[in-house]
Parts: sequence; C-alpha cells; structure tokens
Amino acid sequence: MLKRAGFGVAAPLAALPLSERRVSGRIRVFDPGKLLFGSSAGNVDCMITDISETGAGILSSFEPARLPKETILVYLRRRIAYEALVMWNEGDRIGLRFLREHDLVRPATPGLEAISRLCTGH
Repeated sequence: MLKRAGFGVAAPLAALPLSERRVSGRIRVFDPGKLLFGSSAGNVDCMITDISETGAGILSSFEPARLPKETILVYLRRRIAYEALVMWNEGDRIGLRFLREHDLVRPATPGLEAISRLCTGH
C-alpha cells in the first residue's frame, strides 16, 4: 500500500498511474541527456526532468512506436550512462528504470569509451 500525497488514503500501487509508481523519491531537474539505442537505431537528444537512484523521467520527441524496451540514458552534465528499461511513455514523456550505472569520466570498457566520446565530443 502507498499513500498518495494530499489524500491521506492508502491506495494499492497498481491503482496509481504508471508515472507515479516509484520505489524511491525523485529530484526535479531540467538537464540535457541522450538516449542511445544501439548502432542501428542511433541516438536522440532528450531532457531529464526528474531522477532518483532507481530511474528517471525524460522528455523526448522520439516516436513512441519506435521506442525499444531497453536503452541507455546518458546524463551529460554528470557524465554517467544508465542502462535502463522503458517502463512507460505518455506522448513525449518517458519513464525509465535503471539497471546499471556507468562512469563516463573513467570508462571501464571500449564501448563506454565510445559513448563518452560521442556524448562529450572528445
């Protein structure tokens, strides 16, 4: 059971809209990011609107019908790449759940080095 803000009434998690089913609290931000879909699908710019340890909300003009279930979100300002699952999308809003986090300042693999170069221009 989860209490909805302002109502004081417990509601089952399944009764909440997908965009409100969060395990951890999110921080509001408005920072640029990139969604990477692999070599064949390329990448698109996005705006990160909220973030937590477990996921993020983003805005993107990417067509929802072409949105793969798995993606990489690059938080450009923090230079972190998150392997993520798309949990929901509503128009241009997308909810992601993080699977793994990777430091792009000190990339551990050649693939992460390539992502770092792509996103920083170095």
